Amino acid sequence: MASESEALLEALVALHGAMKRQGPGDDALTRRLIERLPRLPGKPRVADLGCGTGASAFVLAEMLGVPIDCVDASADFVAILEARAAALGLGHLIRGRVGDMATYRHPDGPLNLLWSEGAAYHLTFPGALSTWRPILNPGGFAVISELTWFKTDRPTNVEAFWAATYPQLADEATNIVTAQASGFEVLFTERLPSNAWRENYYGPLSARADELSAEASEAMRGVIEETRREIALFEEADESFGYTFYGLKAV
Repeated sequence: MASESEALLEALVALHGAMKRQGPGDDALTRRLIERLPRLPGKPRVADLGCGTGASAFVLAEMLGVPIDCVDASADFVAILEARAAALGLGHLIRGRVGDMATYRHPDGPLNLLWSEGAAYHLTFPGALSTWRPILNPGGFAVISELTWFKTDRPTNVEAFWAATYPQLADEATNIVTAQASGFEVLFTERLPSNAWRENYYGPLSARADELSAEASEAMRGVIEETRREIALFEEADESFGYTFYGLKAV
């Protein structure tokens, strides 16, 4: 019999694994951010940390045309990533790696580009920056999205939720200072539009939850309820928080 934690993991994979994205994002924005970066050296070493099933990794591979190390703690997500890469004709560029993004090292040396969408909070933003700066070449680049406060005036229940769930949530000015103190020059910031949350993530996720709810296990019912609370919280937030992408250069 599966343990409670195993049942929860299976439910999360069943809900999210069929999705193109495991978090909010937008292919067009990912492309624009890649274009905003200075020129990379020939044959750059590139990694996508917390890659999920590959939404951003596939854009990186298509635009850069070089191998992308794709790192995720979930073996199920990495297996889906590799199958999707093969179907897209990108199997020769996508290198799935099951592992801890906190201890990852590229086998060929320091990175020229580190990409991470929606995953840094697992380490906290300050923790991710201090952990990842040493695996970048001096002069290498990082593009990292982080949950960020957009407004000082925000609903009390939204502020209370994040104070309990992720007290490290900060505004852009604070995160810029944190990045500079962690050994980075901040090249640019860009916010993920709110419609990308709704159209690219929460809309498909809500439909998937509805699809699974009829025959849901106890673990799945709990995951679905939590997902619906998360969606409701975002709508109540009145765009007071979201993701900001931080384009960084290691100095």
